[in-house]
Amino acid sequence: MPREKILSFGFPVSERLQARSSAKPEGRPRVLLMLNPGRKDAVAVARALAELELDLTITVGKDADFKEAVEKVVAGRAEVLGWTDRIPELMLTSHLVISKAGGATTHECVAAGVPMIISQVIPGQEAGNARLIVDHQAGCLGLTPQAMKEAVAQAFADDYQVWKKWKANCEALGDAQGAQRVAEKVIALVSAS
Repeated sequence: MPREKILSFGFPVSERLQARSSAKPEGRPRVLLMLNPGRKDAVAVARALAELELDLTITVGKDADFKEAVEKVVAGRAEVLGWTDRIPELMLTSHLVISKAGGATTHECVAAGVPMIISQVIPGQEAGNARLIVDHQAGCLGLTPQAMKEAVAQAFADDYQVWKKWKANCEALGDAQGAQRVAEKVIALVSAS
């Protein structure tokens, strides 16, 4: 295909993320941990992060047994949610998201201006998403429970110093208008025909 026929509009994300994160560098940190039962040490991740002084929300999907196992290890030190359609709202009220480097989640975090600790990278398909976050210093890798715990602690240490840098870089990188631009182009093409 000729290069001039390729149009780039950005990654389409929910319009709810256009509001941008309301998190400020003050108070008790709010962290959204997006876990899946396919990760062998998922319960250990929940346990490690629940040991920190923060408001932790953990999403676990539809697996009821997995949800029960996570609830047991966090012992009331975190809110554990099954499947939810509130991810945009949870992101917007969090200081930090911890998740695998999936395309949608990574670009939703960037669009919302929420720094990310990447907990897992599927080689090939997610490597570029991880590079986006790491190369632009909009978060970091934390591939083990201990590494995640240390990264969270470091982000909020010294009056949120690292988090402030990540947040500024993430906001500079963010773009929540991709879906809007696609819609405008489609409308223009339909109107012109």
